[in-house]
Amino acid sequence: MPDLAEWHAVLVPFAVQLAAFAALLGLLWQRRRGVVPLFEIGLVYTSLVTVYGTYPLVRFILIGPWQIALTDSRLAAPTPTVEEIAGVAWVYASHLLAFVVTYMVARGRLALARAPIRPPGNAAFTAAVVIYLVIQGFWIFLGLFYDTSASTYQETYLVSSRLPLVLAQLMNHLNGIKYPLSLVILAWLYTRHPMSRRIIVGWILTLALLSVVRLGSRTELALLVMSAAMMYHLLVRPISFRAGALGAVTGLFLFLMFGLVRASWPLPPDASFNPMLYASEFDVLFATVIDLARASAHNTLGAVPPALYFVDLVALVPQQLVPFEKVEAATWYVSTFHPEYAAQGGGFAFGTMAEAVLTGGIASSVARGAALGLCFAGVHRFYTAHSDRFWVLVFYVWATTLSYQAFRGTTFLLLVLFVYRFLPTVIGVNLISGLIERAARYRRGTVQDRP
Repeated sequence: MPDLAEWHAVLVPFAVQLAAFAALLGLLWQRRRGVVPLFEIGLVYTSLVTVYGTYPLVRFILIGPWQIALTDSRLAAPTPTVEEIAGVAWVYASHLLAFVVTYMVARGRLALARAPIRPPGNAAFTAAVVIYLVIQGFWIFLGLFYDTSASTYQETYLVSSRLPLVLAQLMNHLNGIKYPLSLVILAWLYTRHPMSRRIIVGWILTLALLSVVRLGSRTELALLVMSAAMMYHLLVRPISFRAGALGAVTGLFLFLMFGLVRASWPLPPDASFNPMLYASEFDVLFATVIDLARASAHNTLGAVPPALYFVDLVALVPQQLVPFEKVEAATWYVSTFHPEYAAQGGGFAFGTMAEAVLTGGIASSVARGAALGLCFAGVHRFYTAHSDRFWVLVFYVWATTLSYQAFRGTTFLLLVLFVYRFLPTVIGVNLISGLIERAARYRRGTVQDRP
């Protein structure tokens, strides 16, 4: 194990991140009069960012950069120095500090009591199920004409490249719409708890079994479990802080272990189940930031496409309507710095901290943290003021559980997802449920008019 005395420059930003998390937790506990709001959007985002920022540092300290280079070739030539790691750690810490301060100021003091939710009608549930099945049917139909198969997890990212642009766009957003649809269904079930308890548990267990068998993406299962826990907390019975903390730690461990097995399958005879010995999602993001910070320091970034500075704004407009080629940050990064890996269909996660390094370092990181703190505080205030409305609840759960995308993806990615995924869900469900209700009224009127 490396000498901890060598890591004092890393331990300071590490401690700052933990202190920022503890400060937000304590302030919310105080304002909620001794109750921790486990699923408040600001606390959820802070918790996730703390994990993203501190887990790689723990791994660096415990096994050293030279061992980590074996799991991520980007850190092999040369092995990152303690100073480079500390510099990136401060980018993370400054972002978290700015977020916590801005969020608490903008959030303010809010009423503790909330009005009970007005349960959705059966028509909304039916509409969500119908749209969900239509999307599944579209995927099956697409497979009849195009190759949508994937034998490995990595190959799933190549499927869209085999499709025409319009179909690739449609497939991407329709798959994303399935999540808010599942929240509508889940909310309807929870408003009928405990009669629906077995259905909810069965749904989660079935998806868990399919995820393990396929060794595919962890995201769908993780989001379903988190949203189910959040709705239980908000609609049925508050979850205690102890149970919530235990569930979060257990979930993180299972998340890491699933990634370890998926990355190493089929498991070799000498396989180790020590999560510190493989590159997790947190480490991949951290390595991307180190890679870009190193290139920036050595003036080897090259020409950064101007569209990359406005990636979320440009993403709101379909490719067919812009007079230039849109640039996806992750695609630009892997194609520019690791073209051979990109040619094989590989990719690396490109998060908000990577954006910050490209656009000003710590100053950009602070600005992005403050902007997100302001936005998320506004989302929480909106939910608190209208918590009795069904769609407001669904939106709050959607935004809270996907808040990690504002860190793992680009800073304002949630705005893009809202426009292309959440908003169409609201329109589609309301439109179809309205037609169902109108048909039901017409049928009742017809029956009453009979002699």
